[in-house]
Amino acid sequence: MWGVRAAAALRLAQQRSTSAFQQPSFLSLFSTDLHGEPTTEAAPQVAPEVVVAATQVPVPEAAADGDSGANLGFPEPADLQAPAAAAPRAPPGPKKIYARLSNAPKYAFKSDILWFFEGCNLTPDQLVTIYDEKYRQRFLQVEFDSMESFRLAQRVLVRKGRLGGRYMKLDVDMRLDVDDIHTSVKGFRGQSLLMMQLPTDATSEDVERFFQGYNLAGYSTKFLRVPKETFPKKPSKMSVPPVVERRALVKFATPLESLRALREKQGQFCLDRAIELRFIQ
Repeated sequence: MWGVRAAAALRLAQQRSTSAFQQPSFLSLFSTDLHGEPTTEAAPQVAPEVVVAATQVPVPEAAADGDSGANLGFPEPADLQAPAAAAPRAPPGPKKIYARLSNAPKYAFKSDILWFFEGCNLTPDQLVTIYDEKYRQRFLQVEFDSMESFRLAQRVLVRKGRLGGRYMKLDVDMRLDVDDIHTSVKGFRGQSLLMMQLPTDATSEDVERFFQGYNLAGYSTKFLRVPKETFPKKPSKMSVPPVVERRALVKFATPLESLRALREKQGQFCLDRAIELRFIQ
């Protein structure tokens, strides 16, 4: 008994001498019992599933075989959705030019103007007659698609010269077909007549009687009041009420019917006054 204990103590002394400069591990303190025999009890260990759960970190899937640059599961820049490119804007078209055609013949029609500017690609809708507050023709407003068309019309005007014995003038101007006068005659253009010097007591029945035998449009008559030019002989300190003159716009069923009435009823009497007719175009 004592011999076994002495042998164990000798072995322990030899081990301590060989590892004098080595620090014993924590588990080595429990590797032998009090008698120096190696213990058979294993060191306590943590359950494998607990260790895995505590230390396992999710790792992205590896790149596919043959992919030189593994992206560790992150999307490539090419995979990111690029912002939608804005649709290209259409280039702006040529700017429209509005011009004033002045000194045209008093009774010239749009067909006469279109014939004069033949080759300039003008249409009747591009010609608008501008009237003054007394519904007298001031000038014609011409709409050109571009500056080149306007220059072409100027060359035609210089080459042809006069229309109806008058030298016309074409200049660039602002758009003027949006005033009150234009609004009042907008629905009567192209197939209406203006009755001037109308009696002050004339009614719509008198107007219909004047154009008896002609095909009028529904709600065809519109009365107007325009200032009348007066020239007093002597200046007066008292305020004189403005003198107005009655006129009427009469709309016909077709443009041809209005032109027929213009030819046949010009200068005829309505009540006690001779009527002057003008075509509204």
